[in-house]
Amino acid sequence: MRKDYIKKIFAGVALISICACYTMPVLAYSNEEAVYSKIDNSGKVYKTIVSTVDGEETNKQEVSKELPIECEVKYKLDDTEISAEEISGKSGKVTITLKYTNKDEKDVIVDGKKEKMYTPFLIVSGVVIDDAKNKNIVVNHGKVINNGEHTVVAGFAVPGLKESLNVEHGCDDYDTIEITMDTTCFELKNIMTYASPKVFSNMNFNFGEFNKVFDKVQELQDGSKQIENGAVKLNDGIISFNTGVKELKNGSIVLRDGVYSLNEGAEKLNAGALALRQGIGEYNGKAKEFNGAVSQVSSGASELNTKYDEINNGILGLNSKSSELEAGAKKLNDGSAELKGGVDMLSKNVSGAASGVATLQAGVTEVKKSTGDIVSALNGATGTLSSADEKAKKSDEDITSLISTLQSKNTTLNELIQSEENESVKNVLNSQVEFNNNTILKLQSIQTSIDTSKEKMEVASQVISKTHDGAEKLSSAIEQVSTGVDSLGSGFSELNGGITKLSSGIRAVSDGAEGLYDGTQKLANGTSQLSMGSAQVKSGIGNLSAGTTQLYSASTMLNGATEQIEVGANNVCTGTEALVSGTQKLESGVLALVDGADKLCDGGNQLADGSNTLVKGIKKFNTEGINKICSIVNDDGKSLIRRIEKLEELSEEYKKFSSEKENEEVQFFSIMDSITTGKVNKK
Repeated sequence: MRKDYIKKIFAGVALISICACYTMPVLAYSNEEAVYSKIDNSGKVYKTIVSTVDGEETNKQEVSKELPIECEVKYKLDDTEISAEEISGKSGKVTITLKYTNKDEKDVIVDGKKEKMYTPFLIVSGVVIDDAKNKNIVVNHGKVINNGEHTVVAGFAVPGLKESLNVEHGCDDYDTIEITMDTTCFELKNIMTYASPKVFSNMNFNFGEFNKVFDKVQELQDGSKQIENGAVKLNDGIISFNTGVKELKNGSIVLRDGVYSLNEGAEKLNAGALALRQGIGEYNGKAKEFNGAVSQVSSGASELNTKYDEINNGILGLNSKSSELEAGAKKLNDGSAELKGGVDMLSKNVSGAASGVATLQAGVTEVKKSTGDIVSALNGATGTLSSADEKAKKSDEDITSLISTLQSKNTTLNELIQSEENESVKNVLNSQVEFNNNTILKLQSIQTSIDTSKEKMEVASQVISKTHDGAEKLSSAIEQVSTGVDSLGSGFSELNGGITKLSSGIRAVSDGAEGLYDGTQKLANGTSQLSMGSAQVKSGIGNLSAGTTQLYSASTMLNGATEQIEVGANNVCTGTEALVSGTQKLESGVLALVDGADKLCDGGNQLADGSNTLVKGIKKFNTEGINKICSIVNDDGKSLIRRIEKLEELSEEYKKFSSEKENEEVQFFSIMDSITTGKVNKK
């Protein structure tokens, strides 16, 4: 029967790495603790073995201590929950749910308050599925790799992350691995699971970069406050402008009344030129008041036009900064996407190495045992031959037993050769069988020599001695290979765990970068619209300033005209009819001036209302928009960073499970029982 696809890949990688071990140093922890557990199909642990490495010494013992991670396994067939025994051999849509619970709760201090957090454990579970009976295979968190005959499913989970980070959304189902498939005859091979608390190892978080973001947020808040202050100054200028407009309106009314008086005086010209001259004098005085009011309005409009440049420059600066922020966020988003793709490719190439190395370890262990048996048997045979003629019979029996042992070992090795598909491992095992057969032939020759004569017994003793030396050399070589394979297995497990942790962190970073880029796009669009609106307001204020300047010029000319009228009043007697006609026309013009002053006053009121609305809008934008954003970043964002830092500390602090002293590395491995047609198997 064919081996799993994942085992084929790593068998080749393991052999190449063994060769490399002779020329390169092996990196491994000098003290570590590995916890191996067997679980049934519901997730219940029924056996746990702890292996500890202290320098060159390795100790193993079975323990009953509860694991820090609890697993619950459920099965559904066509959306109906079903037991492992009942689902075996069934067809339909199958859902396998592995629910993990983090039980390693810690009391920590975050922002001066006592909080409940969990030691972060990264969990990776993998299984090989036969494509002949299954299709449409999907995993919620992880990867599905297919080679046309088998599908390798690798899922990951980080239980307790949502509670530790204190977030409402984004981590809801990262404590669950769910595998779905369509099957024609359901079977399930062993699900292999790896867990490690070193979630943050080698990630090299640069929290200083987050501080730069917080600084930029403060700049954004300061700039927004400057805009608000500018809007308040604009509103104050418009209030001053309205005051001048009201004075203009009052002056135009007084002017209108004076024109009425002038008209009446013209009609009563016969009452006397002095009265006419007095009326013109009053009119001239009021005209000067009107000219002064217009001068104040023109000055206020000019000052308003100058002051608004500061507001407009602040808006343009905000628009520029938001564009820079948007560009930086896009680079961060693009870079995190490329990094995530590279890590996924690297993870695909090295995932599952421990399974392939385990196969090689089993073969090397068998060879070591066989070689040890041979050395022991040869030692016994040598001692027997040295005891003289009276022990010849005993020596013959020992050699017969040794031949039987070698033949039994050859039977075991031949069975391994039949089940092994890796040609390099087969060659090693075949060499051992050939060596055993040669030894059997030599031992049979020794038996003949013992029966023939003592001289041949001496010859046999020499042959056994040489064979013993060769067996000891082979045993030493096998021991070196075994050490290299063990180191290789440890190194590949560490590498696979590190890459998986890195992939999880990069995905988190990539998700955050996408959200940041989306937010900066919206901010850039908003500031662009604000900039365009500000330009329109600036244009309107410029037109207003120009209009008041023209009005002042016209008022000055009017003032000069009234002085001429006063001079001409001395000649009123000679032109009474012309004067009456002129005062009627002047009355019509003054009424138009009063009407214009009313409209200008109404426009000033509308401008004041718009300015008040602008001030309220900007204040609301700051209060409900900018300030809330800054509060979220400065409060929630900083709190999240501090929680991540605390998780990193908890990860580094987890250094032992059941051992008495702390270790450099603690790893957890579990194997779930397989399900074959008609039964559930325990292995």
